Amino acid sequence: MTTTDLTTPAPTAVQPTRPLRGLLLFNGIGNAVGGVPLLPLAGPLAAPTGLPPAVITSAGLFYLVYGGAMWFAATRPRPRAALIAALIAVNPLWALTCMLILATEPTTTPATVFLVAEAMLVTGLAVAQWLAYRRSPRPGQSVV
Repeated sequence: MTTTDLTTPAPTAVQPTRPLRGLLLFNGIGNAVGGVPLLPLAGPLAAPTGLPPAVITSAGLFYLVYGGAMWFAATRPRPRAALIAALIAVNPLWALTCMLILATEPTTTPATVFLVAEAMLVTGLAVAQWLAYRRSPRPGQSVV
């Protein structure tokens, strides 16, 4: 008969370092805080940004879902490594989405500045998260 040790984490888990956990929490809270006002303000923000309310609402929904996923991953003791890597990979994809919005939608100057700054911020955040992720030990691996 085979027994399974339920106290040993799966080999695909990661023990987030303090910097990684902090970056994930920062990212998650920032997304949630940014997403909440976009939902009720999509209509009023359309004129000053030049973006359709549907784009603003979609961004707000994305921020909330992504922020929740980041928070969830950051608060688990040993989240799956694939989950962390996938969440980190979303940031550069979001940066590309910001550039795609700029290329396809007639935005105002404030919206253009915001989208470029957003793309730069999330790209930098992805780099910092990836570096912290690579320094996070896996079960059975010693911390150096």
